[in-house]
Amino acid sequence: MVRCGKALTGPPNEPLKQLLPIRLQTVISIHSILDLVKQVNASEKIGYGGEYTTTETQWIGTVPIGYADGLHQYFKATGVLVEGKRLPIVGRIAMDQLMIGLDRKYPVGTRVTFIGQQDNQTIMADEVAREANIPRSETYEEFRKERLKLNYDCTLKLWYSLPDTLPTNDNNRVRRQTRKQQRARFRKIRNYLVYAILFKKTSLKKKIKSTVFRLWNETLNIPPSNDEFIRDLHQLMGRVTVEFCNRGRQYDPTISYEELFKAGRSVWFMSAFHLECNLPLSFTDSMLGYNMLYPYTDDLVDCNDISREAKADFAKIFHERLLVGEPTYDSQVHFDGKQSNVTELNLPSSLQAQANRIVKIFDMVKFIENDWRRGGEYEGVYMSLTTIHEAQMKSTLQHARTEDDYAPTMAQIEQISAEKGGASVIAAGFLLQGRLTRAQMAYLEYIGFGLQLIDDLQDLKGDMKNNHRTVFTQTLAEGRTLDAPTARLIQYCYCAPAYEKFSDDQRTVSDGETDVTLAQYVRVLMMMLSVLLVLEAASRLQKYYSRKFYRELSSLSPLRFHHLKLIHIEKRLWSLVQKHWFN
Repeated sequence: MVRCGKALTGPPNEPLKQLLPIRLQTVISIHSILDLVKQVNASEKIGYGGEYTTTETQWIGTVPIGYADGLHQYFKATGVLVEGKRLPIVGRIAMDQLMIGLDRKYPVGTRVTFIGQQDNQTIMADEVAREANIPRSETYEEFRKERLKLNYDCTLKLWYSLPDTLPTNDNNRVRRQTRKQQRARFRKIRNYLVYAILFKKTSLKKKIKSTVFRLWNETLNIPPSNDEFIRDLHQLMGRVTVEFCNRGRQYDPTISYEELFKAGRSVWFMSAFHLECNLPLSFTDSMLGYNMLYPYTDDLVDCNDISREAKADFAKIFHERLLVGEPTYDSQVHFDGKQSNVTELNLPSSLQAQANRIVKIFDMVKFIENDWRRGGEYEGVYMSLTTIHEAQMKSTLQHARTEDDYAPTMAQIEQISAEKGGASVIAAGFLLQGRLTRAQMAYLEYIGFGLQLIDDLQDLKGDMKNNHRTVFTQTLAEGRTLDAPTARLIQYCYCAPAYEKFSDDQRTVSDGETDVTLAQYVRVLMMMLSVLLVLEAASRLQKYYSRKFYRELSSLSPLRFHHLKLIHIEKRLWSLVQKHWFN
């Protein structure tokens, strides 16, 4: 077999080049020019967020090409060629331009090479991918195999290494509270929330909200930051949340508040990951499609009234729809958001009764296709979505069945939970950027498993009723308390990977008063909110814990458990953010 397409890009490495009977040269090149050359002083900040600061007087060149032209931040890893010299890209690559650190003054109009050759220097496409650490899977099987290995290394390998006891105070994020401290904090929060409502339209509004913001940071034990910083963060989240709800209802007027809330929780995660990567936060068609897609599919896959035959047929059809697309797919056609006609579906008889559900599912894929064209460099988007679907179908193995005496093992449950959780979050990352580095994928695998376990703890009573086995319901089925898995989950939330920065993570948006950047703040906020959600879920499950463990667990909470279990943190925040309470 001759790989003609691969031959066009040239041999990827020197050993292979020596083995070939003919000499191959790449036909791919990317060039631009210098359109501005300027000398700047030392300590000048370059680019958005001041990511790069000059250390001495330096020549800087501006090139009229940016990420809108396909030059992702990954291209910074290999730099550029100018008159045969390798020079660095400095600062962030903007939408329509970027800056180069020059070694001297060059004439305007000088050629700049991103991929290609100048004199005896060459930058290959494979070098860009390799240096940027971008997984380059050419088939779905390659993607799936590489992703599953990464999933195990970043989730279960860590999970199995953690102790099943609560963390000690050695971690500066772990803070134990006395009941007196918890009561005092509750009174303070309650009082200031009342003041905020009573004096909302008075001159005291700004001062009261400033105190509430400080209480927010102190309660969650997250880095201090100025008021404007927190207000801006919540306004961003509020705008995205409201737009999601409005567009969700516009597409499906029958959708309930509960269904929107269920779908919208991952909107917040996608927004947070946007900010961690210092990307501009905006709501897109693919965000709508993704966040509405999996509640719809979950409802179908988890429904006990649908036969195994129907689920198997759906699995086959949807797998092809995600990975390959419709036979009539046209990248030039933009989905207008109006619900498609059920009669257009060509479904087997087993799925005819589910046609109204399936048409919505397929429409969500069309929203995603609006943002990410098929058949090009963004196939990772559709490969990642397909892995979620496979993990969803595999999760049917978590249902214990009395009719044939089937029950999954704990090892099976842990593996499925890790794969499903990681897949869902990785897909969210792909939908934001189109591509992910290996470091970003590793972080998202870690986050996804943690979020899946939190969700399983929150849904424990419903899962027990439906005989759905998770790490927690399986523990109870084996006759043990929830002490060990809950302690391990908290250890998991607190562990080191949450603090690791991406190899390409540029945290440049400072809060203005402290050394904490936006990306750092958001990452620690996610960690501490995760711990708080574990504590909230556990506070409602007292009878499944030993008395000693429950008492020790409650000391990690900023509030008394009998207050915490009544708050419903996610729903409360959902309501406040939608109403722009923090404005």
